[in-house]
Amino acid sequence: MKQKLVFLVLVSITMLSYAQHDKDVIALKWLTANQTRLGIHSNHSFKMLFSTAGLSGETFRFYQMINGVQVYGAEVTIHVSNDNNVTFHQSTYDRAVATINTTPTISKQKAIHIAETTHPRRNYCFRKE
Repeated sequence: MKQKLVFLVLVSITMLSYAQHDKDVIALKWLTANQTRLGIHSNHSFKMLFSTAGLSGETFRFYQMINGVQVYGAEVTIHVSNDNNVTFHQSTYDRAVATINTTPTISKQKAIHIAETTHPRRNYCFRKE
């Protein structure tokens, strides 16, 4: 009896984890299918960096990225219900963001040096990694 109960619990947990995985695929497919409707440029990309599950389903936040850098305040939020339907979406996508060079022109050490010399250590904390 105990083994059957443990087996059922493991199967239930596995099924729930697959159900959660399916929801992020549904959200991504919806985002891709509605790219034109949302006015998303073909050269802009999104990355899902946050999700939260609740009683009504799961909400995914896809953040707008330029060259691997997150665009501040630009995201598409998609909610997938427990029966795997998209029931809500909201967009703060920024169409005006230009694709720019995001490669640093100075080293990390040089940036730390500039910060330390420009802003004396009054109440600032600089951390070296």
